[in-house]
Amino acid sequence: MRFSTICSFLAIAGWASASPIRARQASTDPSLPFFLILEQTAVTYFEELLETFSDEDFEAAGFSSAIRDDIIATIASNENDHFTVLQSILGSPPPNCTVDFTPAFTDVATALQVARIADTLSTGSYIGLIASDPESDNLELFAEILANEGQHKLMLDFSIAGQVATHAFELGLNPPELLALLAPFDPSCTPAFPITRMPFYESLMKKAK
Repeated sequence: MRFSTICSFLAIAGWASASPIRARQASTDPSLPFFLILEQTAVTYFEELLETFSDEDFEAAGFSSAIRDDIIATIASNENDHFTVLQSILGSPPPNCTVDFTPAFTDVATALQVARIADTLSTGSYIGLIASDPESDNLELFAEILANEGQHKLMLDFSIAGQVATHAFELGLNPPELLALLAPFDPSCTPAFPITRMPFYESLMKKAK
């Protein structure tokens, strides 16, 4: 029963990954650099997860190799598509950010649990940034990516934990909150990301007080 359900999720993943990427116009939206950093971090995590653990590692840890080869690989591909599209409309290179995910890769189970958390954070970040910058001219694109992040979370929840954690409302995260949650992985960007100069930073900090 569980195997057939995983297969259903794989079919959904295949449909999502096969959806066409529409052409986007260049944009000076000040939210884009932060979204790019978010997606760059996600791409790095899922690609390193695939490089670190083999099918045999997954099976030895009690997980189907299909989780690695289909679900994780599909998520990595989706995140790369997000990054590519966002970068194309930004029109300039984003900050080069590095994140040390070594603590998450002690074993397969830990890496997968962090993957679940990562997609929860991605979902919350898109919600928070969309709410914080309602004048963005890329809201439709951000909403499309948000929906895809929700698909990732659903697939990971069921395939890893055997159940789906649903909530009536998802928690939105603002940039300072997200950066604080990433702190254990020692994130750094060159040049340093000018978060305090983003147009919605001041209003976010007022709300946080």
